[in-house]
Amino acid sequence: MSLSADAALTRAEWQGYLFSARPVRRELLSLVPPWSTRAIGLRVHRNHAFESVASVLSRYLAFAGISAELAVLETVLGRTIQPGEQVRQLQEERWDSVKHIEVLFMVEEELGLTFDAEEIAALESLTAIVDHAERRLHPH
Repeated sequence: MSLSADAALTRAEWQGYLFSARPVRRELLSLVPPWSTRAIGLRVHRNHAFESVASVLSRYLAFAGISAELAVLETVLGRTIQPGEQVRQLQEERWDSVKHIEVLFMVEEELGLTFDAEEIAALESLTAIVDHAERRLHPH
């Protein structure tokens, strides 16, 4: 990874946040890399220990020159989702009410959104979740 002088200085500044004895979540979430990253897919077999680091993981990966797309729903459902596939909560045996909250929690953490109870109840498909998140992130 070849960095410009400004990006190299920014990366050096990140070290104080990333490798602090007590990292501060708010500070980590404010970091935005000015350098390019290599995209990878990351399938995480989640457990409770992962919950606390999921939202800040991208900053540590960016420091290493990597960006990752977390396959949250694939992990929850335990199967690969094909591009364009219509995935609905009612059609998936493993997508129960607990997994529904888990999926939406990960989306909230990853995108910095908060869903209210009405939104949570209405987001019953992958398409609905993606469309709703895009509208919230990019209001027109």
